[in-house]
Amino acid sequence: MESIVVNPYVVIDCQGTRNETAVCHRAGNRPIWNETLRSFAIKGDIDLNQSSNSDHSPHFATLMDTMKIQIFDIDENMGNKLIGEASFKLSELQL
Repeated sequence: MESIVVNPYVVIDCQGTRNETAVCHRAGNRPIWNETLRSFAIKGDIDLNQSSNSDHSPHFATLMDTMKIQIFDIDENMGNKLIGEASFKLSELQL
């Protein structure tokens, strides 16, 4: 049986800020990223009834903002392939 070679990386989008991890080369189906991405902070002292379109800086997210996480397989011959994705409001996180 031939094993599948996967070279995944993660893209995280939140409040206009996009982050990418390094590629986890030849990771198979259980990649491990030993990285910390620090490009936005969650501003938790807000009124949850407010819209996320308030005048806060793009690198500050509120609990009403949505985070989107996508996992891609990088392939120089075939192009990058979306493996999976998830979106959720930051208010759903247990902080």
